[in-house]
Amino acid sequence: MTLSYTFIFFEIMRILVEIILLVVLLTGCSRQQSVVRDNIKANIHVSFIPREDTVSLSSIYGRKVDILTLDSIVLASVSKVLRYDSLWIVKGKSAEGGVHLFSNKGHYLKPLLRWGQGPAEVFDIWAMKLYQDAVYLLANAGTEVIKYSLLSQELEWRFKVPDEVLSATDFELLSDGKFVFLKSVARKPEKEYKLYVYNDQKRQIEGCFLELNKKAGDYISFFQTDCLYRMGDKIRYYEVFRNGICQLVNGDLEGYIGFVNNKYTFPEDELYQDSYTFETFIETCENSNYIWGHRNLYEGNRFISSSYNYRNDMYWNLIDKFSNNSHSYKWVRDDLILNETSLVEEYLSMTNVQGDCHYFTLSYYNLDRLMQQEDAGKDIMPNIAHLYKTMDDGSNDLVVCLYEK
Repeated sequence: MTLSYTFIFFEIMRILVEIILLVVLLTGCSRQQSVVRDNIKANIHVSFIPREDTVSLSSIYGRKVDILTLDSIVLASVSKVLRYDSLWIVKGKSAEGGVHLFSNKGHYLKPLLRWGQGPAEVFDIWAMKLYQDAVYLLANAGTEVIKYSLLSQELEWRFKVPDEVLSATDFELLSDGKFVFLKSVARKPEKEYKLYVYNDQKRQIEGCFLELNKKAGDYISFFQTDCLYRMGDKIRYYEVFRNGICQLVNGDLEGYIGFVNNKYTFPEDELYQDSYTFETFIETCENSNYIWGHRNLYEGNRFISSSYNYRNDMYWNLIDKFSNNSHSYKWVRDDLILNETSLVEEYLSMTNVQGDCHYFTLSYYNLDRLMQQEDAGKDIMPNIAHLYKTMDDGSNDLVVCLYEK
């Protein structure tokens, strides 16, 4: 009997050890899986190849060009614009606030919210979205969502982002009134995710996707705009180093467009390393033979526009949804507005896309640089030449509206 009990005891201990080892192995696999970019299964796949090519604006956009001048207030810069009926909603810092209303002709009306800590004030604004008749703002370091009615032009309500999501870096509204939040940096010791679906009516998280890599979040910190965006009734998601665009459909995350792995794709084993700091990671990117910093992705009715870096140069990529083709350019031939050819990194900054309209900004600095060149003003768009005479160092950026063909 004694030998039997001893045998049973050691057999139990052996099984427990095997279970512990299995848990350790599975945990290790889980960690490894969390740092690997999941393959995006989609019906459409496109390639990104940096080319020394030049794109003519007239091959993308029609001849119609609208110029919006913003008066009566000085903005540090214009980072995003939205159009709603006869109103322009402009994101740009000033002494008055961070988001402002302008008339259809660019006359200043009022700030949506002022700076401060009062009931209708904020410290900062990280993201803004237009949905139906309201502007929604992610404010106060990604801790609060605010609804501003464009009908009454007043703040309607505000709520705190759930603790699990802090601090959110982007968001969108689902058609059923729920919210999806993007979390880019780890804040807690437990498992965290990149995307959270939140029901504010029930005060609960109803879904989460894509485990957040805590280490990588510290050094993959590229500034991005509109990682989450709406196209019709679909919410789509993309971020730097992701190998495609996803979309939320019926409470699940599925592929929309996949990016083909090629020799320019950043390999997993070089993308995720414990030794990286932000500085050493950027240095690795600049010295590599891979595409990096792929961001500023905007989707229009026909084109999906984005920019990326290859070595020390910037490229503009356009995905034509009509043909499912992708092409990258290093140079822009502006044959619609400025009559010049320039590097992509020196050309106008895209700030948003709505439907078939692409919004760019033109600063006085860049316009003045062009006008000081020999043969300045030759064949430049007459409206731009006229506006230049009224501008100086304190002038707001011009908003240039181009329309897809």
